[in-house]
Amino acid sequence: IVFESPQHSDHLKVGNELFVLFKEFSVGIVKKECKFEGSFNNTFTGIIKEIKRGKILSEITLLCSGVEIRAIITLKSLIRLKLVEGDEVYFVIKSNEIAVSM
Repeated sequence: IVFESPQHSDHLKVGNELFVLFKEFSVGIVKKECKFEGSFNNTFTGIIKEIKRGKILSEITLLCSGVEIRAIITLKSLIRLKLVEGDEVYFVIKSNEIAVSM
């Protein structure tokens, strides 16, 4: 494991452009009307732009500050949460699933 800090790495300076990489399977979705408290540091709000339902899995496209984020969840979860396009939701990404690149 390599840990870097802005004090020791020029590429981590404020204002530098970075790419944040994660797998669609690493994104969890929580309904906005649910009281959500958790240990996740990477919690965001987004709007469901598109839902592609599969027989087992569903692809959810979220809009967050003009950026599209994709999440893959089970069809069972999609139905249980009653997610529809236009819903405002929280989404979380576990910190250990994120890679940062320049």
